[in-house]
Amino acid sequence: MPKKRNAVTVASGSQRGCVMPTIRVSDADRRRVGDRLQQAVAEGRIELAEFDERVRLAWAAQTADDLARLTADLPEQPSSPATTRSSTPKWMRMVLRTSFGAWLLAVAVNVVIWALVSVGVDEPVHPWWIWVAGPWGAVLLAGALAGRLGLVPGGQCSGRLQR
Repeated sequence: MPKKRNAVTVASGSQRGCVMPTIRVSDADRRRVGDRLQQAVAEGRIELAEFDERVRLAWAAQTADDLARLTADLPEQPSSPATTRSSTPKWMRMVLRTSFGAWLLAVAVNVVIWALVSVGVDEPVHPWWIWVAGPWGAVLLAGALAGRLGLVPGGQCSGRLQR
């Protein structure tokens, strides 16, 4: 009976992280291919029946070359999550999160006061809390949309809108 070998990955050079084709693969290697195939289904690149067949072949694969054939017709996966960053700067997200929390607290306090007053006079009072929630909420929404669109003032452009 042949001796089983572990998968060997290249630690340096242009093939860094690649598994040698004639080396036997591990369950972790098979899992990575399965995850890539699942992503391809979610993107609409392969159909569910083809996904099922490829995953079955991945778990039956013996060598890295067997696994490579299963994803050869799929585009390369982004190397790290850092390549798909949000367009909103980190400081802007923090400011928006803090401002939203303050807005939510102020609106909640005003709604509670309005409800207590309405119960105290035995009839609904005009919802005056809307005048607190509406304008402030509109400003927060505009700031969030500006951040999403990359129209954030300041920073590198010093006074001009960033794009």
